[in-house]
Amino acid sequence: MVAIQMWYCENEECGVCINDERYRCVGCERWFCRGCVSRFPGTSIVACSLCLLAYQRLSRAREAECCAVCGLAREHKDEILCLACQRLFGEEG
Repeated sequence: MVAIQMWYCENEECGVCINDERYRCVGCERWFCRGCVSRFPGTSIVACSLCLLAYQRLSRAREAECCAVCGLAREHKDEILCLACQRLFGEEG
């Protein structure tokens, strides 16, 4: 008798079997069912709801010219974080 690998959606609230159709999140790289991922507009790239929310927040922060972490004004428009948060998180270039 051969054991069959069973795959389940990694959304803890869902947990459906995804042996036939599973999608890998581009952000966290975990596996989900069709109902627990969303496609980026105009692409075939999929992301789970948490990664998609993080992406949307970062995109809004870029547009708002505020630091994505502390919310204060950024010194450089092309950065996501202010200089203080860059130093805190070791992101300085």
